[in-house]
Amino acid sequence: MPAMATCTPLIITPHGDDLAKARAQQAFEEILDSAIDLGGTVTGEHGVALLKRRGMERELGPAVVALQRAVTAAWDPAGTLNPGKVVEAVFLPVIEPGLP
Repeated sequence: MPAMATCTPLIITPHGDDLAKARAQQAFEEILDSAIDLGGTVTGEHGVALLKRRGMERELGPAVVALQRAVTAAWDPAGTLNPGKVVEAVFLPVIEPGLP
């Protein structure tokens, strides 16, 4: 198995410069794609995970993302712990016994 590398990109833009922010986001997407293509990853600390949501399923696979969502739903059924962050819980419908 090849060695796995992790990178933590930091791209700083001037406050209020929407064009620079868009270019930085595009650069981050390219870094994320390259890291995954090379068998590595981009870390998720310090809010970076919010930026890398798009690549989660590609990097981890749909089964792992589904497992993370199930764990989130089990530990936080009301959705109050860190709402709107990286792993949104997916709640399955409750089937009452005796109902079709």
